[in-house]
Amino acid sequence: MDDYIFQKIVQDCSNVTEATSYLEILNYSDPTMNTNEEHPLPMSEFENFIHRRGVFEPPSPKKGAKLLHGLRLVLQQKAQDPETFAPGVISFTAEEYETMVRGMRLPPRAIEGTAVVGPFFWCAMDHEDDADPHLHVIFRKSDVRKKGRTRGWELMLSHSFRTGITSGYAKGTESSDLVEAVRHVEGSPWSRLPLVPRERGGGPLGELDRAHRGMMARLDFYRSKLRGIENYAHTTLERLGIQRAALYNTLAQKESRLSLEIASQQRRLAHASKRDSNSMKTLSLLGAIFLPATFLASVFSMGFFDFKAQDGQPVVAASLWIYFALTVPLTLAIVVSWLVWDRRRERHYAEEDADLEIGIEKMELQIMAAMRQRTLSKVRTFGPVAKAGGLGQDPKDGGAVKVKEKD
Repeated sequence: MDDYIFQKIVQDCSNVTEATSYLEILNYSDPTMNTNEEHPLPMSEFENFIHRRGVFEPPSPKKGAKLLHGLRLVLQQKAQDPETFAPGVISFTAEEYETMVRGMRLPPRAIEGTAVVGPFFWCAMDHEDDADPHLHVIFRKSDVRKKGRTRGWELMLSHSFRTGITSGYAKGTESSDLVEAVRHVEGSPWSRLPLVPRERGGGPLGELDRAHRGMMARLDFYRSKLRGIENYAHTTLERLGIQRAALYNTLAQKESRLSLEIASQQRRLAHASKRDSNSMKTLSLLGAIFLPATFLASVFSMGFFDFKAQDGQPVVAASLWIYFALTVPLTLAIVVSWLVWDRRRERHYAEEDADLEIGIEKMELQIMAAMRQRTLSKVRTFGPVAKAGGLGQDPKDGGAVKVKEKD
């Protein structure tokens, strides 16, 4: 079943190309035979390195010397493709990836963990061959992106208790410190892992025990995988909640700003209507003011004109100048008075408009400040999992902060 699942997932994966190198550290009982090599690994020599053939064939040990332990890694230390850690993406062809996993006896379940986000660690014993059991380790992190580029890393290890050699595959970007980690491995003595006691069984009982161990290892892998997915799901829900609150806040600010603009326009319209009303009143007042002139003209018309005068007598009376002497100064005085009054009124209106704009700006600032304070008081950055773990309460949480809601 495991082989079928592995082959199916590998065939469904898309692949990208990354620069590949290898690291081989072999320690012998005779220190003069120790090797520590790191070189680029062309794909034409990939299978030879996996199966230790050709130039990678182990040297014949000197008489009395034997291999103690070693480390053989396929490295991709400076992954460049933005999708290299995306779910369902491998940086080899399907054939090359399958050759590496089977030839170095790496954990085949690692291909099922490409969709896991956040830090993920899993280890288990592989008893496929009881004569040569292996310890499998998967350690990866692939959910961090910055400016569209990934900062993830991946490590697969398989330690043979019979030969003492640890085989593996490591991939990371320049920002994942994988290059520095490889330098530390090369500069530090490679110590052999302690042996684990083994039970030997045979017959139907041994087959049943192997099947049981394989099933338990798979269930443990799924448990670790689902735990990582659950933690990331809660984190995602909290992020969505914060984004939703921020979106509601933005919409409320837009609506408040629009309502405020509508109110300010209505207030300006009311002031304009008031001014038009005052103008109409002014016109009515001017009409009423000029009524005396009309009245005077009517009065003076009774004696200033004589349309039935006899020949030689004037039609217009000599005292007509009295009408103009009274009407013209009176009209000019009224018009000048109205102009002075209108100028003063316009200056007063300008001062009112300036005060109105200042009041609108102050009201907008107060509304925005109140909305921001109300939104921040409801923000939560810890979900059920974080609360159950006591985040925000333990000073060892790495500076976790919990925002409390105001009463």
